Amino acid sequence: MTKVVNSCFVNLSNKILQKACCLVTALGIIIINQYPAFGAAKPEVKSVAVIGPNCSTDDTQAVMNAEGDFELRFANLFAATGAFENRQCAIEVLVQPPQGFALAINGASLEGAARAQNAVASVTNEYAIESAQNTFSTNSDTWSTNADEKYNSLNVVGFEQSFGPHSSDPAEIPDSWKGGCGLPTRVRGNIDLNVTFETGGSAEIYADRSLINSANNLLKWDWELVPCKSQNVPDPNGAAALLKGSWKFQYQAANGRTVQGNMLVTNDKGTYRAAGASWTGQLADLHPEGESVKGTWQAIDQAGWVHFRPNPDGKSFQGEWGYDNAAASGFWNGTKE
Repeated sequence: MTKVVNSCFVNLSNKILQKACCLVTALGIIIINQYPAFGAAKPEVKSVAVIGPNCSTDDTQAVMNAEGDFELRFANLFAATGAFENRQCAIEVLVQPPQGFALAINGASLEGAARAQNAVASVTNEYAIESAQNTFSTNSDTWSTNADEKYNSLNVVGFEQSFGPHSSDPAEIPDSWKGGCGLPTRVRGNIDLNVTFETGGSAEIYADRSLINSANNLLKWDWELVPCKSQNVPDPNGAAALLKGSWKFQYQAANGRTVQGNMLVTNDKGTYRAAGASWTGQLADLHPEGESVKGTWQAIDQAGWVHFRPNPDGKSFQGEWGYDNAAASGFWNGTKE
């Protein structure tokens, strides 16, 4: 199983945990609830998924260290000439930042080793972040042995690949490396190991140097908490307040056609009518979630959900709608009248 611990590796067979701050869930994942590096404001790791295809929960360990870095260690992730010339490992982590903060990625690094003879070994390290205000923004970097030298013998070459903003001021981290303010944020990583070789050549590359008797082998993600731009602790009703008023809207109907109309929102409910329609739709249970507003819609004999994201200036919003218990059917955007 994947094991997530606070600044230590914990053997789940040991009934006495070394850290009182670790909480074992029914899923066998240890969720961290103490982060010295973050001070009073702490993110919460909601889930960790090792997606594979060439790694699993049985050979991957996850750690949140005292500096606020999320680390992953692999026991069996490597590529080599022969049957395993391309190997991949994907990891997905869901994080809830505290209200008033956004989770930001300040960098990613990967330590490993390679050895090659008349061959080239390479690794691509990808990193992505997503929240309701930031669709997956992907950054990547590639390291490889020197294709010109093609080592004459199987020399071991340790590497440390590092990329990202690495800003000394977290507030200056680009928006493409940030999730939404106070919103659940999903971070993904993907390691792609490859070897190419000539006749008689040989190569190996490891995401875990411990397989060749070296230490300190890991994928490390540097997380930061960035205060929201508007204010340190946003008004919990701020998003709902921005949605109040009269709007001209456009939404994408289930048949793909764009429908225009007018919408009026007062407090936690509202009405809307498409241009030329003889019916009036109802909005209800409008409530803020972070910087978004969620609720329900009903028109004639149909009903579903809505998700609006007002812009900070209060002049427009973007959103989606869908039927009950179903995925989004289309966009629903508006501009203030």
